[in-house]
Amino acid sequence: MTATAAPSPAPIVRTIEVAVPPARAFELFTARMSDWWPLSSHSVFGAEAESVRLAREVGGEIVEHTRSGETSVWGTVLAWEDGVEVGFTWHPGADSRHATQVHVRFEPVPVGTLVVVVHDGWEQRADEPDAYRMYQADW
Repeated sequence: MTATAAPSPAPIVRTIEVAVPPARAFELFTARMSDWWPLSSHSVFGAEAESVRLAREVGGEIVEHTRSGETSVWGTVLAWEDGVEVGFTWHPGADSRHATQVHVRFEPVPVGTLVVVVHDGWEQRADEPDAYRMYQADW
């Protein structure tokens, strides 16, 4: 009898319409991550976290910074199309070998922008099976 691997959890897909043009939504998501990301509850350093910055180029990193100068890499930028899409690996507080992937698209709609977040690659998180359930609610 041959053992079969358990199926990987399905990608998490979240959408939201925002009343700003795609270029502005993209800018707010990428350049102002510290303004919308809940650092106090969803970071490596918790209350000591001061900011998180997403590099504006493929190969750049997403890095959390503390007031005392400590840093933690959360991921690496995989795709960058200004105003349209950003993609990155995602492993806050985990080894990069266990990174999942997040792709965010910014699509024009009559009210402004449809932001589509797709978080997949959950087979990489076999070390922490509850991670999938946590992100189902958090995105």
